[in-house]
Amino acid sequence: MFAAAAPGPRGSARGFGPPAKRPRGRDVSLHLFAAAERLRCHQQVAVYRGAVQRTARAQQQTDPTEPPRDAATTAASISQQVARGHWLVPVALTLLALGVRLFRLDRKSVWFDEVITYFDAHLPWAQLLESIKEDVHPPLSYVLYHLWPGIDGGEFWLRLPAAVLGALAVVPAYAWARRIGSPTQAVLTSGFVALSALQIDLAQEARMYGLLLLLTATSLWLLDRVLISPGRGSMLAYAVVAAAMLYTHYYAALLLAAQGLAALLSKNRWAAIGALAAAGLTFMPWLPVLAQQTHNISADYWIEPPRLSSAWVTFRELAAHTPPEATLAIPLRIAYVVQALLLILGTWLAVRSARQRTVVLFGVVPLALALGISLLVSPVYAVRYISPLGLAFGFLIARGVTSAPKPLAIVAATVAALPVVTALGPLYTDPGYARADLRGAASAVQSARQPDEIVLHLGAFTSAPFDYYRVAQPSAILETNDRAELCQTMRQQRGAWLVTAYAPASDEARQSAEAGIDNAMYAQGLTQGEPMRFLGVSVFHLTGTC
Repeated sequence: MFAAAAPGPRGSARGFGPPAKRPRGRDVSLHLFAAAERLRCHQQVAVYRGAVQRTARAQQQTDPTEPPRDAATTAASISQQVARGHWLVPVALTLLALGVRLFRLDRKSVWFDEVITYFDAHLPWAQLLESIKEDVHPPLSYVLYHLWPGIDGGEFWLRLPAAVLGALAVVPAYAWARRIGSPTQAVLTSGFVALSALQIDLAQEARMYGLLLLLTATSLWLLDRVLISPGRGSMLAYAVVAAAMLYTHYYAALLLAAQGLAALLSKNRWAAIGALAAAGLTFMPWLPVLAQQTHNISADYWIEPPRLSSAWVTFRELAAHTPPEATLAIPLRIAYVVQALLLILGTWLAVRSARQRTVVLFGVVPLALALGISLLVSPVYAVRYISPLGLAFGFLIARGVTSAPKPLAIVAATVAALPVVTALGPLYTDPGYARADLRGAASAVQSARQPDEIVLHLGAFTSAPFDYYRVAQPSAILETNDRAELCQTMRQQRGAWLVTAYAPASDEARQSAEAGIDNAMYAQGLTQGEPMRFLGVSVFHLTGTC
């Protein structure tokens, strides 16, 4: 508080010179105050040293063979213990995430996209590249599955890589949220990633979404490192992860566009921009394949244009995905309102922080770009493609929660967690959120069919899973809903089994699909009895001649 007096001449109070002048008046008060401050500091140091010595003696009594520790050693030990405890939380959340992703991992039948993954994994390398050219996704996940030795172990082992990768995303999600926010925000964000029904459901498919989530969370963590303390190692790691994202899913370009915009608004922009540019250069050799894929699907793609309800659908998918709306409709609506308010509050607070502004851009820019492209160019918007936005969704809600007073924050967090927690039960058990039971249908047809009977499909959606479940040939995919084509296909066969699929747990969808088969314009007079029915699938036995 006061500057130290300069050393006096020899004989002064500080040396051997003549005595210094005695302080008077206000100087006396100042010297007395300084002396009291020094005495208080010495007393605090003495108390600290005594506490350290008592701790060392207590430890020596517990373990006499270990020498007492000095203050520096004890402080270092405490720091190490705190660091170890700091990582207990993400480890525990990762184990939780892994558990909910491995639970009933094989409960669902494989569907068309998973079958593509399976069969591509068995192709020689040259044929694999040709097959990917006919697909709509980049190659990295297919290459990883090609290297996976458990590919033939059944549905559980087929999906295991995606489940593990999706669970591991909790670690970088926690590290990223901890860097830009508080420990509580990190726990809430990574906890949301661990228990989000959407992330669990996508990680329980033999596809690229678990890998994409892991890479995206890692890229956000590395981006903050590059922007705050750029170093050669961080820049290289960020470039590698960004390139891997581009080779995992084409929507990664939208995710990285948001990160690039955040970098442009930062002081250390050029390190991050350089890393993103390097990632873009590594992707350039794949651009001709992307052009070919775009041409292949330009006239026939399954995604519908977005509607006004797309915003609500996206919010609900990120918030719950499989909510029990039949039993908790009103509480869930209240919870959605609380989530939305927390999201708005968290966004407003994050915009005011230079480091957290990245989260807002990451949540808004990819969504806006995907909707804009779908409305102006070609429909490409699907919630599963932008599922990594759950990272921003979880963090911004956590930011809103932690800004409130503690009692209110606890209530808000509890209400906001209601859709997340209650969605887990329906995710595993509700038929309305399940996929069509093509496994059961394939097993029944394989058991009931005769050698001279053919299996007919109205599309590859049912044909590919039947091939995965080793239903014997012959089989055929009907190109039209024309009775003449049906009769022509059955001409050389004794009979046929016709498979049709529809939305699971929907009586209206089932009745419509079955009526389209058993009518005078198509298969009426050829069907024998009632069809075999499974969840989302009906199988007709056809005999006779047209």
